[in-house]
This record gives sequence, C-alpha cells and structure tokens, in this order.
Amino acid sequence: MSMQIGVKGIREGLLVTLDEGAWEEALPALLQHLDSQPDFFQGAKLILRLGAMPLHAADLARLRSDLFDRGVSLRAILSDHPPTVLAAQSLGLETALPSAEIRESPLDTT
Repeated sequence: MSMQIGVKGIREGLLVTLDEGAWEEALPALLQHLDSQPDFFQGAKLILRLGAMPLHAADLARLRSDLFDRGVSLRAILSDHPPTVLAAQSLGLETALPSAEIRESPLDTT
C-alpha cells in the first residue's frame, strides 16, 4: 500500500498530511511527491502533520536538509507524539499554529 500525502494551502504555508505509517516509508514518498511537482513546491513553507508518527531530531534535521535542497523550507511539525514535538522544538521548528484550517483539514491529495 502506498503512502497517501495530503496537501492543502493555508495562511501559514502548505499543510502536508502524511498517512499513519513508518517514517522509512513516509520520507521517500514525501520527497517523491515534491519531486513530481517541483514548480508547485518551489519556495513553499511546509507545515508537516505527522499524527502519532514518532521522529527523532536527526530524522527532522535530515528532512529539513532534503527540503532545503528542493527549495522548500520546513516551518512547523504538527505531531501527537510528545517526543517528536520536543525534537522539533529542539531544532527551532514551530509545533503549533493558530489556524483553524489545520484542525479541519481532511486528507486531500494534490
């Protein structure tokens, strides 16, 4: 089963929602999704919603680097997993945004 990736434009940038699953599957799927539409994502500020997917600071640092290489900046990590929130905060990433659109967003795909 392939990883579903939802993308929605919100005030703060592009909200990208990943299906529940393993990061080892999610990262390549996310990067492939970005690579399939480089003009759309170029210069975007990405807010990544992970649900309960656990990530370490090293995972997030690699993600930020991979995104930077594609001209995309990682603005925030939204997670239900407290250690992931702490890892994101340790890298200076936002972990909450005020927009009501984030709470209401379904898993739409682009």
